[in-house]
Amino acid sequence: MRQPPVDYIERTREQYAALGYPPYQWVRNQESLALSIPTKPMHEWR
Repeated sequence: MRQPPVDYIERTREQYAALGYPPYQWVRNQESLALSIPTKPMHEWR
């Protein structure tokens, strides 16, 4: 007989809450990342 899967996210959330940590807040950046075009071909990156 198989055991049900462990909900690791909820388990971790409960463990950190028991230690007094606040719930995780996802980052919300106001600005998007500035992407740039590489100046060298990929085979020359190293």
